[in-house]
Amino acid sequence: MIDKFVIELNTFYTSGFVLFVGAAVFFGLRLAVLFFRHLNLRYSALGFERALFTYVISNVSNKKGPWREYKELQKTLDRLSPTQRDQEAASIYFQIEDNYLLQKSRHKLSREGLRTKIFKACSAQKADGVFAMIFLPQHLQMLRLYEHFVDILFVKSKLLLSAESFKKTISVFSQINYPVKFSGEESLKWRIIEKTFSDRDYEHQFEEIKKISTQFTAKLLQYSIEDIGTDRAENLFREAYQDFKQRHLFIGADTIAQVLHIIPEGILSIERISILPKADLEEAVRSRTQELESALGKVEEQRKLLDRALADLQRNDVLKTEFIDVISHQFRTPLSVIRWHSELLEDNVMSYMPSDKADDIKESIKALYTKSVFLIDLLEDLFDVLALEKESFLLNKQPCQLWEIITDVCNEMQKDAVKRSIKLSFDKTSPIFSEALLDKEKIARTVRILLRNAIQYTPENGSVKVNIIETASDGAKTITCSIEDTGIGIPAEEIPNLFSRFHRAANAVRQVPDGAGIGLYLVKKFVEGHGGKVEVFSELNKGTKFVISLPAV
Repeated sequence: MIDKFVIELNTFYTSGFVLFVGAAVFFGLRLAVLFFRHLNLRYSALGFERALFTYVISNVSNKKGPWREYKELQKTLDRLSPTQRDQEAASIYFQIEDNYLLQKSRHKLSREGLRTKIFKACSAQKADGVFAMIFLPQHLQMLRLYEHFVDILFVKSKLLLSAESFKKTISVFSQINYPVKFSGEESLKWRIIEKTFSDRDYEHQFEEIKKISTQFTAKLLQYSIEDIGTDRAENLFREAYQDFKQRHLFIGADTIAQVLHIIPEGILSIERISILPKADLEEAVRSRTQELESALGKVEEQRKLLDRALADLQRNDVLKTEFIDVISHQFRTPLSVIRWHSELLEDNVMSYMPSDKADDIKESIKALYTKSVFLIDLLEDLFDVLALEKESFLLNKQPCQLWEIITDVCNEMQKDAVKRSIKLSFDKTSPIFSEALLDKEKIARTVRILLRNAIQYTPENGSVKVNIIETASDGAKTITCSIEDTGIGIPAEEIPNLFSRFHRAANAVRQVPDGAGIGLYLVKKFVEGHGGKVEVFSELNKGTKFVISLPAV
């Protein structure tokens, strides 16, 4: 009996000792975890990835998804490059997160709540790499984005700049006692930099990192321009931003664009549109549109004066010459500015406008573009007419390929054709053509005038076909280009006067009221100046075909 009691007593003490030791180990580990969390330590991207997915698979997915443990998932990720691995890890997490949010549970967390819980459980603020940024609060996330972008610039500028310029650029870090090395360092050691601000909260750390990053990019631009020139310096920033976007795709375009705040003004102007507040963007577009409309109104008034002046010019050649000379120089620059800004508004700003306002603004921008292009073309035509009449017209002929000139002009005019829903095509029947002695600029103008007319006088959903062939007769080679449209055609009685200066067919005036009747006059002069000829074949309401023949070398 006593022996049995002693055995039970020993068992009791042994069990108690085991429980005591177990409890001590548990609480010891818990205290260790809490202790290390309070240290300003960071761990690797792979370490965070392992901790994150181990936690998520155990506590969020309930092992109902395709990933039942981290080892299975790791096999998939190990086959990828670091950038691809981050993107794939983010994609897998988003799948798990979406599945969790579809669960029906009263205790289910929101998306933000779940990420906050993971942030605390896995100490995401201490992790390196891009993947951990998903779980950071806004100020910490922006802090990491600034750091990553500056790292990319750091590496690229180190390869491009001279050692002296590079030292000047990174001297900005000396104010925080950061021991920068001038060689052998692949990126800045942000852990060391952050220790300088470790006694402050995350919001103040963010402001300090933003300040130092802004100073770095400003110095980098300054010394890059001095060292490698403006174009290459700006290209350095563009390439860095594109690399940065590619590596951080899963963070979200709007968040990524916030890094533009630390890049000097004047660089990546188009990309900056995305970070403008909606109200500011609408006001900027409205203000710019009003300015352009006002400018167009003034230009339109001048155009009317120009029309009246042109009528006088037909009666007085001396006045015409002086007028064209002055007006052409006065108008060219402002018209080019209006054209460029209208293209910029249409191509890059319209997508950000509210749908209920877009149509009206788009019509205004289209009118600005159309009128400015017409006036620019008119001025170019008038310059050439002036040169012809002064007998100062010279051709700079050089051996070249006609089909190459036609290809360039067709590519240039393709945008205008698309706007009018017209199919523009170019077919060359032979892969090899003889060269011709041509003034590239004047022949390009010839093709451009004919294509411009074909597009303008062809209804929507029509077509414009360009063809080129080479023929030989009695040992002489001829290269022939034809431009055929499905437009309004030309009345037979108008064709004899078609190439006369200031002449326009009646149906052409009805179709396109703006016009001076100079283009075809120049076409004939340019082609004949090359020893060639131009012919026209037309059927009213069915289309027109212009044929240009030029001697080959």
